[in-house]
Amino acid sequence: DNTTDNLNNPWDFVATKDGKSLVVVEFGANPNPIKTFIKNDFFNATVFYNTPIQQRLFSVEQIETDTFVFGSLSYLLVFNNLNFYNFTPTSGVNNVVGLLYNGLSTLYVSDSTQSRLLLINSNFTDPNPSQIYGKSNITDTSRSTIPSATNLGNPFRTRLDCSGNLWVTDSSFIRILRYPVNSTVPDLVWGQPDFTSSNGSFTQNTFTQPIDIVFDDNCTVAFVADVYSTSARILRFQAPFETNQRAD
Repeated sequence: DNTTDNLNNPWDFVATKDGKSLVVVEFGANPNPIKTFIKNDFFNATVFYNTPIQQRLFSVEQIETDTFVFGSLSYLLVFNNLNFYNFTPTSGVNNVVGLLYNGLSTLYVSDSTQSRLLLINSNFTDPNPSQIYGKSNITDTSRSTIPSATNLGNPFRTRLDCSGNLWVTDSSFIRILRYPVNSTVPDLVWGQPDFTSSNGSFTQNTFTQPIDIVFDDNCTVAFVADVYSTSARILRFQAPFETNQRAD
Protein backbone atom coordinates (compact mmCIF):
# COMPACT_ATOMS: atom_id res chain seq x y z
CA ASP A 1 0.00 0.00 0.00
CA ASN A 2 0.95 3.67 0.00
CA THR A 3 1.47 4.11 3.73
CA THR A 4 4.72 5.35 5.21
CA ASP A 5 6.02 2.05 6.55
CA ASN A 6 5.14 -0.16 3.56
CA LEU A 7 6.58 -0.57 0.07
CA ASN A 8 4.57 -1.00 -3.12
CA ASN A 9 6.70 -2.29 -6.02
CA PRO A 10 10.05 -0.60 -5.17
CA TRP A 11 12.18 -0.02 -8.27
CA ASP A 12 15.42 1.46 -7.02
CA PHE A 13 17.23 2.59 -3.89
CA VAL A 14 20.43 4.28 -2.81
CA ALA A 15 22.29 4.21 0.49
CA THR A 16 23.09 7.76 1.57
CA LYS A 17 26.74 8.83 1.70
CA ASP A 18 26.67 9.15 5.48
CA GLY A 19 25.61 5.51 5.76
CA LYS A 20 22.64 6.34 7.94
CA SER A 21 19.69 6.04 5.58
CA LEU A 22 18.27 4.23 2.58
CA VAL A 23 16.26 6.21 0.01
CA VAL A 24 13.71 4.10 -1.91
CA VAL A 25 11.51 4.98 -4.90
CA GLU A 26 8.33 3.08 -5.67
CA PHE A 27 6.76 2.47 -9.06
CA GLY A 28 3.43 1.08 -7.89
CA ALA A 29 1.90 4.22 -6.43
CA ASN A 30 0.98 7.33 -8.38
CA PRO A 31 2.00 9.92 -7.34
CA ASN A 32 5.11 8.16 -6.12
CA PRO A 33 6.20 8.35 -2.53
CA ILE A 34 9.93 8.67 -1.95
CA LYS A 35 10.72 7.04 1.35
CA THR A 36 13.75 7.29 3.60
CA PHE A 37 14.44 4.35 5.85
CA ILE A 38 16.75 5.06 8.77
CA LYS A 39 19.54 2.60 9.55
CA ASN A 40 18.52 0.02 12.18
CA ASP A 41 14.88 1.04 11.76
CA PHE A 42 13.84 -0.33 8.38
CA PHE A 43 10.24 -0.90 9.46
CA ASN A 44 9.53 2.80 9.82
CA ALA A 45 10.13 5.29 7.02
CA THR A 46 9.90 9.02 6.66
CA VAL A 47 8.39 10.66 3.61
CA PHE A 48 11.12 12.34 1.58
CA TYR A 49 9.06 14.95 -0.24
CA ASN A 50 6.46 17.55 0.65
CA THR A 51 4.55 17.98 -2.59
CA PRO A 52 3.03 15.27 -4.82
CA ILE A 53 5.10 13.94 -7.70
CA GLN A 54 2.87 13.56 -10.72
CA GLN A 55 4.98 11.05 -12.65
CA ARG A 56 6.05 7.56 -11.75
CA LEU A 57 9.65 7.18 -10.59
CA PHE A 58 12.09 4.55 -11.80
CA SER A 59 15.50 5.39 -10.34
CA VAL A 60 17.44 7.38 -7.75
CA GLU A 61 21.06 8.50 -7.30
CA GLN A 62 22.83 10.72 -4.77
CA ILE A 63 25.10 13.41 -6.20
CA GLU A 64 26.21 15.29 -3.09
CA THR A 65 25.24 15.19 0.56
CA ASP A 66 22.25 17.46 -0.05
CA THR A 67 21.52 16.56 -3.69
CA PHE A 68 19.54 13.60 -5.02
CA VAL A 69 18.25 13.01 -8.53
CA PHE A 70 15.29 10.83 -9.48
CA GLY A 71 14.49 9.41 -12.91
CA SER A 72 10.89 9.62 -14.07
CA LEU A 73 8.88 9.23 -17.27
CA SER A 74 9.91 12.46 -19.03
CA TYR A 75 12.35 14.42 -16.85
CA LEU A 76 14.88 14.26 -14.04
CA LEU A 77 13.60 15.35 -10.65
CA VAL A 78 16.41 17.04 -8.72
CA PHE A 79 16.26 17.49 -4.96
CA ASN A 80 18.71 20.13 -3.78
CA ASN A 81 18.82 22.14 -0.56
CA LEU A 82 15.33 21.00 0.44
CA ASN A 83 13.82 22.02 -2.92
CA PHE A 84 12.63 20.01 -5.91
CA TYR A 85 12.93 21.10 -9.53
CA ASN A 86 12.63 19.42 -12.92
CA PHE A 87 15.53 19.08 -15.36
CA THR A 88 15.06 17.89 -18.94
CA PRO A 89 18.03 17.08 -21.20
CA THR A 90 17.95 18.31 -24.79
CA SER A 91 15.43 16.36 -26.93
CA GLY A 92 13.82 15.00 -23.78
CA VAL A 93 13.88 11.60 -22.08
CA ASN A 94 11.44 8.71 -21.95
CA ASN A 95 11.55 6.31 -19.00
CA VAL A 96 14.73 7.05 -17.05
CA VAL A 97 15.18 3.59 -15.53
CA GLY A 98 18.81 4.00 -14.46
CA LEU A 99 21.09 6.71 -13.05
CA LEU A 100 24.79 6.51 -12.24
CA TYR A 101 27.00 9.26 -10.82
CA ASN A 102 30.71 8.88 -11.56
CA GLY A 103 31.79 10.62 -8.37
CA LEU A 104 33.16 13.63 -10.24
CA SER A 105 30.83 15.73 -12.38
CA THR A 106 29.02 13.36 -14.72
CA LEU A 107 25.67 11.60 -14.46
CA TYR A 108 24.86 8.64 -16.72
CA VAL A 109 21.16 8.69 -17.65
CA SER A 110 19.53 5.55 -19.06
CA ASP A 111 16.97 6.98 -21.50
CA SER A 112 15.50 3.54 -22.00
CA THR A 113 12.57 3.90 -24.39
CA GLN A 114 14.63 6.16 -26.67
CA SER A 115 17.39 3.51 -26.80
CA ARG A 116 20.26 5.65 -25.59
CA LEU A 117 22.47 6.52 -22.67
CA LEU A 118 23.17 10.21 -21.99
CA LEU A 119 26.06 11.79 -20.09
CA ILE A 120 25.08 15.09 -18.51
CA ASN A 121 26.85 17.49 -16.18
CA SER A 122 25.74 16.89 -12.61
CA ASN A 123 25.36 20.61 -11.88
CA PHE A 124 22.21 20.47 -14.08
CA THR A 125 22.86 23.80 -15.79
CA ASP A 126 23.55 22.50 -19.32
CA PRO A 127 20.81 20.40 -20.95
CA ASN A 128 23.12 19.23 -23.75
CA PRO A 129 24.68 15.80 -23.11
CA SER A 130 28.46 15.70 -23.28
CA GLN A 131 28.29 12.20 -24.79
CA ILE A 132 25.65 9.86 -26.20
CA TYR A 133 25.74 6.06 -26.33
CA GLY A 134 23.47 4.17 -28.72
CA LYS A 135 22.78 7.09 -31.07
CA SER A 136 24.85 9.16 -33.46
CA ASN A 137 23.17 12.49 -32.61
CA ILE A 138 20.97 14.16 -30.01
CA THR A 139 17.91 14.47 -32.26
CA ASP A 140 17.53 10.73 -32.86
CA THR A 141 15.01 9.56 -30.25
CA SER A 142 13.71 6.53 -32.15
CA ARG A 143 13.55 3.12 -30.54
CA SER A 144 16.23 0.74 -31.86
CA THR A 145 15.05 -2.70 -32.99
CA ILE A 146 18.21 -4.10 -34.60
CA PRO A 147 21.20 -4.92 -32.36
CA SER A 148 24.67 -3.75 -33.33
CA ALA A 149 27.84 -2.52 -31.66
CA THR A 150 26.65 1.09 -31.93
CA ASN A 151 22.96 0.56 -31.10
CA LEU A 152 21.28 0.11 -27.74
CA GLY A 153 17.87 -1.49 -27.31
CA ASN A 154 16.62 -0.64 -23.81
CA PRO A 155 19.56 0.35 -21.62
CA PHE A 156 18.73 -0.33 -18.00
CA ARG A 157 21.28 -0.05 -15.16
CA THR A 158 24.90 0.99 -15.68
CA ARG A 159 28.10 0.48 -13.66
CA LEU A 160 31.73 1.56 -13.76
CA ASP A 161 34.43 -0.98 -13.00
CA CYS A 162 37.74 -0.29 -11.23
CA SER A 163 39.42 0.69 -14.51
CA GLY A 164 36.69 3.16 -15.45
CA ASN A 165 35.10 0.96 -18.10
CA LEU A 166 31.34 1.43 -18.45
CA TRP A 167 29.06 -1.62 -18.29
CA VAL A 168 25.49 -1.34 -19.60
CA THR A 169 22.67 -3.85 -19.17
CA ASP A 170 20.88 -3.71 -22.51
CA SER A 171 17.73 -5.59 -21.55
CA SER A 172 15.72 -5.75 -24.80
CA PHE A 173 18.71 -6.98 -26.79
CA ILE A 174 19.33 -9.45 -23.94
CA ARG A 175 22.97 -8.58 -23.39
CA ILE A 176 25.51 -6.67 -21.33
CA LEU A 177 28.03 -4.38 -23.02
CA ARG A 178 31.38 -3.07 -21.82
CA TYR A 179 32.63 0.29 -23.11
CA PRO A 180 36.31 1.26 -22.72
CA VAL A 181 37.05 4.62 -21.12
CA ASN A 182 36.03 7.54 -23.38
CA SER A 183 34.62 5.25 -26.08
CA THR A 184 31.02 4.89 -27.27
CA VAL A 185 31.80 1.58 -29.01
CA PRO A 186 31.82 -1.54 -26.81
CA ASP A 187 34.68 -4.01 -26.79
CA LEU A 188 32.89 -6.89 -25.01
CA VAL A 189 29.43 -8.44 -24.94
CA TRP A 190 27.88 -10.95 -22.53
CA GLY A 191 24.75 -12.94 -23.27
CA GLN A 192 25.38 -13.06 -27.02
CA PRO A 193 28.15 -14.51 -29.24
CA ASP A 194 28.53 -11.18 -31.07
CA PHE A 195 27.17 -7.63 -31.23
CA THR A 196 24.46 -8.38 -33.82
CA SER A 197 22.62 -11.22 -32.04
CA SER A 198 19.78 -10.90 -29.54
CA ASN A 199 18.67 -14.41 -28.62
CA GLY A 200 17.61 -15.15 -25.07
CA SER A 201 17.74 -18.45 -23.20
CA PHE A 202 18.32 -19.87 -19.75
CA THR A 203 21.97 -21.02 -19.93
CA GLN A 204 25.30 -20.06 -18.35
CA ASN A 205 26.33 -17.72 -21.17
CA THR A 206 22.93 -16.30 -22.15
CA PHE A 207 20.31 -14.16 -20.44
CA THR A 208 16.55 -13.75 -20.49
CA GLN A 209 16.43 -10.09 -19.38
CA PRO A 210 19.52 -8.66 -17.66
CA ILE A 211 18.66 -5.60 -15.59
CA ASP A 212 21.67 -4.92 -13.37
CA ILE A 213 25.35 -5.72 -12.80
CA VAL A 214 27.55 -5.12 -9.76
CA PHE A 215 31.22 -5.81 -9.01
CA ASP A 216 33.13 -6.79 -5.91
CA ASP A 217 35.60 -4.29 -4.45
CA ASN A 218 38.45 -5.48 -6.68
CA CYS A 219 36.31 -5.82 -9.82
CA THR A 220 37.43 -9.43 -10.24
CA VAL A 221 33.92 -10.81 -9.77
CA ALA A 222 30.71 -9.54 -11.38
CA PHE A 223 27.13 -10.43 -10.44
CA VAL A 224 24.30 -10.08 -12.95
CA ALA A 225 20.58 -9.89 -12.12
CA ASP A 226 18.69 -11.73 -14.87
CA VAL A 227 14.94 -11.38 -14.40
CA TYR A 228 12.17 -12.32 -16.80
CA SER A 229 8.73 -13.76 -16.08
CA THR A 230 9.21 -17.07 -14.25
CA SER A 231 13.02 -17.10 -14.52
CA ALA A 232 14.86 -14.98 -11.97
CA ARG A 233 18.48 -15.62 -11.10
CA ILE A 234 21.82 -14.09 -10.13
CA LEU A 235 24.80 -15.08 -12.29
CA ARG A 236 28.45 -14.80 -11.22
CA PHE A 237 31.30 -14.07 -13.62
CA GLN A 238 34.99 -14.11 -12.69
CA ALA A 239 37.90 -12.25 -14.29
CA PRO A 240 39.46 -12.26 -16.79
CA PHE A 241 36.31 -11.10 -18.57
CA GLU A 242 35.73 -11.92 -22.23
CA THR A 243 32.98 -11.90 -24.86
CA ASN A 244 30.33 -14.63 -24.56
CA GLN A 245 31.70 -15.64 -21.17
CA ARG A 246 30.01 -18.37 -19.16
CA ALA A 247 28.90 -17.78 -15.59
CA ASP A 248 30.40 -20.10 -13.02
